[in-house]
Amino acid sequence: LDIVAEYLPAAVLGGDFFDIIQLEDDRIAFFMADVVGHGVGAALNTMLLKSQLVIWARPGISVCETLGLLNNSLSGLVDLDYATAVYAVLDMSQWTLEYSLAGHPSPMLIRPGEGVGLMRMPCAPPGAGKLAVGLPLGMFDNCAYVSETIEIEPDDRVLFYTDGLIEWRSEAGERLGMEGLCLTLDEIRSRPLVDQIAWLMHQMRRRGGNVAPDDDVNLLAFRRS
Repeated sequence: LDIVAEYLPAAVLGGDFFDIIQLEDDRIAFFMADVVGHGVGAALNTMLLKSQLVIWARPGISVCETLGLLNNSLSGLVDLDYATAVYAVLDMSQWTLEYSLAGHPSPMLIRPGEGVGLMRMPCAPPGAGKLAVGLPLGMFDNCAYVSETIEIEPDDRVLFYTDGLIEWRSEAGERLGMEGLCLTLDEIRSRPLVDQIAWLMHQMRRRGGNVAPDDDVNLLAFRRS
């Protein structure tokens, strides 16, 4: 399993962070969060979120339960407005990836022979009614989270990212957007993962010119060999 990460804060301190957690010998968890705001306040809240993640991201707790427990532990905190997040667990014994979103952009799947695209958004179960489902962490108590599971095939690549990437503006003021990200990734799909992510960041910096990103940019990708 190849794993690559890149992080570019918009200020000296940022509000994005990721973590990779070995749950068991054949199960690895990937977590990414984007705390609202920038600077010292956002950075302190990422530390708070990290401290809670260590408690709840462990074997025996599902991805949906983990996000629910994180949400409930954070929703009563006055200083934290909210944080978007994605939590995914890769089972390498069966090569399946279960993931759940808390108001976060859907991960990208790069599969040989297919176009680059967004992974399916988890849907609310029938009968959910007025129950709050999939909201960012810290907004409301007892928000429910749902998950999707996909098979990971040989040479599949999965990219987790924060919205700072798709909102990164060119010198002309145009945002990259989802379509632009898909097209850019498709152009470099055959490169080794580490080169692919490095080239993506190089292209984004080149596209932006002298314009710094408005938001933190966080990338985390893995490839099944």
